[in-house]
Amino acid sequence: MTEYFNDLDYLIVGVDITKEELEQIINEADKILEENQGDIQKQINAYLKKAQSLQKLGKYKESKKPLEKVLKLAPDLPEALLRVGIIYSKETRYEKAFKYFDEAIKLKPDYAAAYVMRGISYGAVGQDDLEIEDYNEAIKLNPYFAPAYYNRGLAYGKKKKYDNAIEDYSKVLGLRPDFISIYDIRGKTYYNKGDYDKAIDDFYELVKIDPDDALTYYNCGNSYYYKGNYDRAIKDYTDAIRLKSDFALAYNSRGNSYYRKEEYDNAINDYNSAIKLKPDFGIAYNNRGNSYYIKGDYDNAIKDYNKAIKLDPNEYNLGELYDKKENFCE
Repeated sequence: MTEYFNDLDYLIVGVDITKEELEQIINEADKILEENQGDIQKQINAYLKKAQSLQKLGKYKESKKPLEKVLKLAPDLPEALLRVGIIYSKETRYEKAFKYFDEAIKLKPDYAAAYVMRGISYGAVGQDDLEIEDYNEAIKLNPYFAPAYYNRGLAYGKKKKYDNAIEDYSKVLGLRPDFISIYDIRGKTYYNKGDYDKAIDDFYELVKIDPDDALTYYNCGNSYYYKGNYDRAIKDYTDAIRLKSDFALAYNSRGNSYYRKEEYDNAINDYNSAIKLKPDFGIAYNNRGNSYYIKGDYDNAIKDYNKAIKLDPNEYNLGELYDKKENFCE
């Protein structure tokens, strides 16, 4: 079987192994099953690798049948128990998932992949400390297991421990330089931390790799906006819109940049575009209302504020907006 046959638990799709190679493993497994019906061990291995490959392709339901075959032949196989746990986790049936993860770890105490998957499930049910403990154990068992660092970084990010998260994402890049999506998540973490220059550096690494990704330009624009560099923000939002003409968020954000530059007509034009693309875009109505208000167009400002309140009654304070209306008469 292919060179990846024995270590699928530790491979990252798109980095260590391609979808085509996973399909090849499935085809080879089917061939082995057909040609070795009397060899139980070959049957176990083939069913297991087929199930693992199907799951890495996101085909969790299809992986159930080969897993049933494996566990009928080898009911205590940790690798198969892990994969059943993953199915239950994907179905949000976490109590059952924990049962299988626990059993896999009991049978194979050095099973780093099982600790990571159990950690992900702990995170899904809000047990963040247990989640991080499992990632710590996985890293202790396998210091080169990039997904353990990646998921621990995500967990630290949820807890707003941004420096810890960034350290883990950087470790992932050291272990897997081709894991390019890390630039995105690390850039967003720098952004959340308020370190906009480093966020921009990471986002532009992605631009070099994929210059046609509108969302990356949008993230760059947001970073420049919060740095107060509105001209550069406008440039990046414009690139985002060029690549994705229906990008309502980018129109709204570019409108905010024009607003900050006191170019209120340009701002209103962009809010108009955002609202045309997304008629229930409450914040765009509010922002356009602010521009009308500054221009002295109080009737249109009132209409937009009322529309924003109607769309997002929990987002906007009715009293504050009516205070603005009172001020119109001053």
